[in-house]
Amino acid sequence: MKRDFAPKVKLRRGIVIYKRRRRWWYFGFFVLLVFLGILAFYAYNNVFASETVPKLTGKSLEESKDLTGQEGFGLKISKEFSKYPEGMVISQTPKSGELLNRGGIILLVVSRGTKRTLSEEVSTGAKNPLPAESEKIELEAKKEADDEIFQTKASKWVVCIDPGHQEHANISSEPVGPNSSITKEKCKGGATGINSKTPEYKIVLQMGLKLRDLLEKEGVKVVMIRITNDVDISNAERAQIANKAKANLFVRIHCNGSSNASSNGIMILYPSKNEWCAPIYNESKRAAQFVQQELVGACGRPDKGIVSRGDITGFNWSKVPVILPEICFLSNPEEDALLNKESFQNEVAQGLFKGVMKYLESGA
Repeated sequence: MKRDFAPKVKLRRGIVIYKRRRRWWYFGFFVLLVFLGILAFYAYNNVFASETVPKLTGKSLEESKDLTGQEGFGLKISKEFSKYPEGMVISQTPKSGELLNRGGIILLVVSRGTKRTLSEEVSTGAKNPLPAESEKIELEAKKEADDEIFQTKASKWVVCIDPGHQEHANISSEPVGPNSSITKEKCKGGATGINSKTPEYKIVLQMGLKLRDLLEKEGVKVVMIRITNDVDISNAERAQIANKAKANLFVRIHCNGSSNASSNGIMILYPSKNEWCAPIYNESKRAAQFVQQELVGACGRPDKGIVSRGDITGFNWSKVPVILPEICFLSNPEEDALLNKESFQNEVAQGLFKGVMKYLESGA
């Protein structure tokens, strides 16, 4: 009897253990399936799912918020004065009908209204009062068409921005031009504020990024030589980046310096008609004239004119039109203080932007 009893107990225990393990395996597999299902549902609804962007131009800001909220879009809003009523959406990116992932951001430009009030329009007998409600759709359609035409044209333009110098100078040598036996430092140190002690490379990067933002807002493709200070890019390499980008204009932003603390003002350097730069001489000079005029007008600093140079490595390696704005003197106490003010940097960026756009629109 003992011999028969022992195997049966072991067998039953083995069956019980096996069944328990099998139940736990089924339960774990079920939990895994549920988890994967939840993950797939979240991914579909928050990442992969996309919706058609609604038409927001011509609508009020509040109405636009309601529409985009229903579709799961976010909004980024900027405001500007226009001929349209205050609070009316006058442009949107992406445009209506395009696809955008849920959670994506739509950029809106909203009218701040006209600078002249309605009472002023009536009292002065202005010929161009605010548009009637019935005209909104027609006006907006025309504006969208005009914007589309301009964006198409602007997107063909490429501007390369080179904020001069870098955090650490590279004084090793490179040829001043292709196949030249004459060499210069790859990237020497720039000027430093006489009072502020702010290095040139920091100030010109700030202004360069502001210029980039203005150009990109108009649809111009911008190639930045650097967006940080801790880089090591020689002057010849900077020109080659502009060449590779096939830039319509290469803008090399610098500040000036002098042993004479009274030296001040703005000048723009452009390449000479030497063996390397002859093909780009005329266009570079034309760009320098446009930008100098706008830059001086925007900043209100003395006009030091435009100057041709044949000894600048970044010019001689360039195959595209190139200019080098020397924006005020860090060696001048007054201009050192100005260059460290964001408001003045904004003026500089606006002047550069207007000059560059005038050059591009003139047939670059």
